[in-house]
Amino acid sequence: VKSVLSTDYHDDELFEKNKARWEKAFGDSSDDTDLKATIAISLLLQAADSFHTMQHWAVYKKWTERYFFEVYTAFQQGRAQQDPS
Repeated sequence: VKSVLSTDYHDDELFEKNKARWEKAFGDSSDDTDLKATIAISLLLQAADSFHTMQHWAVYKKWTERYFFEVYTAFQQGRAQQDPS
């Protein structure tokens, strides 16, 4: 598996892992074009998730509800420290 879609950008551990992957892919001595492409796609997906708020109200509401339930599930499973409700 080269990439996993994750919109949980409030996860500090995930942030640190992505930061390390970025440094590995785009550091001075890297030639790994597959890793570079994977990181770029991951960042584009995260940007799309952030900018969904500029959509029509119905679309915004739909995706915001989905995000809430994603974060709430993470909290219930012990993967998030803060209850979003």
